Amino acid sequence: MMQNMDMSFNVNLPYAAIKNNATSTKDKDRSLTWSLTTQNQENIEFEFELYNTTNIILLVLFAIVVIAGIVVIILKSGKKAPEVATNAVAQNPTNSAPVDNASVVVPPVAEPTPEMVNPTVEVTDAPIMQETEENQQV
Repeated sequence: MMQNMDMSFNVNLPYAAIKNNATSTKDKDRSLTWSLTTQNQENIEFEFELYNTTNIILLVLFAIVVIAGIVVIILKSGKKAPEVATNAVAQNPTNSAPVDNASVVVPPVAEPTPEMVNPTVEVTDAPIMQETEENQQV
């Protein structure tokens, strides 16, 4: 009665098998078939590796975040602070705090009047101080 039966054992794997003793393989060693009636096999053996893709993706993302953080820290520490201070001193030679030019409002300059251009000096009859002994002692 066993001779009239066709018995087989099929295994479909997510990745290719590394080792197996299957009667036939398909789909690049991902589909394994054992014919149980033609051979007197006692054992069905196969070996494959199963990768945890979630952990691999998380590890890669973590590495990208760490590398990006290192790059940001290097770029921030590489800024040239003396260059900013030099510009502030050049714009404001006094020792006062630098002023943001965008916030300073300068009123318009009035046209000069003739009195401003040619001032006249009026002489009055004011008494001229003479040097006395009291003024010299002070």
